[in-house]
Amino acid sequence: MTTFLLNDVTYYVYVNRVQDRERLNRLYATGRLGSTWWKGALLRVQTVTDTDEHRRIVEEYHVGKTNHRGVTETVKHLRRGHYWAAMPKTVARVIALCKPCAAAKYERSPEQTPQMLTPTPTKPLEFVEADVMFWSGMKILTVIDRLTRFAYAQVLTDRTTDRVCEGLLAFFGTVGLPGALVMDKGREFKNAKVRTLLKEFQVNAHHSGAPKIARNCGEASQHNNGAPPTP
Repeated sequence: MTTFLLNDVTYYVYVNRVQDRERLNRLYATGRLGSTWWKGALLRVQTVTDTDEHRRIVEEYHVGKTNHRGVTETVKHLRRGHYWAAMPKTVARVIALCKPCAAAKYERSPEQTPQMLTPTPTKPLEFVEADVMFWSGMKILTVIDRLTRFAYAQVLTDRTTDRVCEGLLAFFGTVGLPGALVMDKGREFKNAKVRTLLKEFQVNAHHSGAPKIARNCGEASQHNNGAPPTP
């Protein structure tokens, strides 16, 4: 970048080649620089010292001409006609205070929900997990004890709520009543009939996450997928 003073105005001229800079020096020495443009390669940039003018220029370009573009593109275009120290900081500060940009900007680092420790059972049937698996065209309700990893399976004629309730009743009658039943949020588990059934037998219901996600009902999902159980 080469600096010239013309009519009490400092111009910052960006040139790409050495021969362009030499040509500029010759034009400046002969007083012809102010009205000369050489194939568009010479870009006159006017310095701006007023801080209020900085803000006005940025706001006018950001809101009126670029339809709320980002900092990098705004700085790139403003440097074609203006110069002041720390221009990127001024542009970033103005854009950060732009209400439309703040409303439309998505959160790049959303707050993460902290993972909670899974309660460790101290006796059998304190926590059991239920899931529905598909095997050879059959629908099977599986219930896994979290402590002993005892697995119970009940073939269902379909995946409706009534058949799931029948499978849970068969488990209660065969194995016993658990303290808590962990299920995913599938429609076959999260409904009024299942809640009423568990409430009647005083079994606490826990729904963990969305359906079809293996980590929600860890033991039952791993058993259904053929994965080795967690230690």
